[in-house]
Amino acid sequence: MERSLPLEKGEIILSEDKITIRDNARRYKWERVFYSGIWVFYGIVAVGRYTKTGDQFLLWSGLVIGVLHLGAIVFRLLESTINQIEVKEIKAAVFKKRFGALFLRLELKSGGKRHINKIEPIADELKAFFEGMNIETR
Repeated sequence: MERSLPLEKGEIILSEDKITIRDNARRYKWERVFYSGIWVFYGIVAVGRYTKTGDQFLLWSGLVIGVLHLGAIVFRLLESTINQIEVKEIKAAVFKKRFGALFLRLELKSGGKRHINKIEPIADELKAFFEGMNIETR
């Protein structure tokens, strides 16, 4: 039996053995990598300007911004955008709320993570599905 749950931009199809997610996760992931890359470039430019002017603010702001966004790029590149996930492959379903938006993070047994954004209208149905499949829910 398959159930289709609508997302803001896409849908989730729940079945007995797999979950199919149709959303814009791949585009969103590369958008975030691009924006972090722009901030890393700013950090490099700021440190380069420090070498010419000697202004300590440029050095520290460039280093902090560049290093933090470089870490964000690495973190984002490790995220999964897989569209079909076997139910037996899911280790945990974590529901989180950040800045007022509820999202779901599926932790996979392979160590990967899959984010599904803006799930407020269907959160209760997803929790019931994962609990019914005996998947750890947090």
